[in-house]
Amino acid sequence: MSGKGNPKRSSSGSSRPKRSKTASAPRPSSGKKGKNSKGGGKGIFITALCLVIFAVMLLIGKPMTMTEIQDMLGVGDSIAADTAGGSSFDFAVHYLDVGQGDSELIIAGGCSVLIDAGEREYGTAVLKAIKDLGVEKLDYIIATHPHSDHIGGMAEVIENMDVGKMIVPKVPSELTPTSAAYERMLKAVKKKGLKLTQAKAGDTYTVGNAEMTILGPIGSNYEDLNDFSVVCKVKYKDTSFLFTGDASFPSEDDMTASDEDLSADVLKVGHHGSTTSSGRGILAAVQPSVCVISCGAGNSYGHPHEKALNRIRKYTDKIYRTDLDGAISIFSDGSKLYIRTANGSDNE
Repeated sequence: MSGKGNPKRSSSGSSRPKRSKTASAPRPSSGKKGKNSKGGGKGIFITALCLVIFAVMLLIGKPMTMTEIQDMLGVGDSIAADTAGGSSFDFAVHYLDVGQGDSELIIAGGCSVLIDAGEREYGTAVLKAIKDLGVEKLDYIIATHPHSDHIGGMAEVIENMDVGKMIVPKVPSELTPTSAAYERMLKAVKKKGLKLTQAKAGDTYTVGNAEMTILGPIGSNYEDLNDFSVVCKVKYKDTSFLFTGDASFPSEDDMTASDEDLSADVLKVGHHGSTTSSGRGILAAVQPSVCVISCGAGNSYGHPHEKALNRIRKYTDKIYRTDLDGAISIFSDGSKLYIRTANGSDNE
């Protein structure tokens, strides 16, 4: 199921990159500067007005954040919108809220990667998010594994987007599903004239100004379909992001035993925070400073599991969850991370 072109191989045993720092998201640039310009005078007036409103709200016992004040005045453009225009950040990862499923959109230097698309009912929302962020072409689509909570919405995306390359794992015939979601995706792929590229550990792809390396799956005889999940690492300058699909302990152990560098600043936690993922070995190898968990509110699986959370907390207390925070966007300037959530919490 390989597509055209041979991706370059990455070198093994590379040294761990310098750790990045996180910072709260800055206000988007307002344009030209200068004390004699109209823009400068307007900026001073707006700032003064914001401070007055902030002081009044404090006096009446209802403090507001500067972001809330800006939104109320209509002067606080969202970072997502600003990033879509490319004026502030050249790299962003959007962890979309697709309930009890997975979907991530990477935008790097004008190129884009979609990893998974949630259940079928989220296909329209995923497609809208992609287009709202100004993406006209998906240079890569990664379907981590053929479970419906990861590929259910993929057919709608494929049918309505220009797609470059689609990367999927090689799954044994006995584990290949016959689900309607999988069949819909394959029909969309065929109708679009796409060829499926098999994920191979060690292969690297250029994504705009970033580099994406496939780290898993390594084994070929796993008993659980989840362990065939495509795992990839995306590196932008001194910052890096690891995406793990639903990989659990067996796949994690194979990756930690490999020569690949698994270290990353941001970890998309495996299998929605399941107790059988995010083991001690892979966490020690990754050393994450930020973790993101994609899961549905009040899900019947109990995700994220407290055992997994306790293991993660040994490395970071910066844990973001789509069930609590909504969609999560992380921007990078190459050395620092800037985080914004749909529910309004800007955090370091």
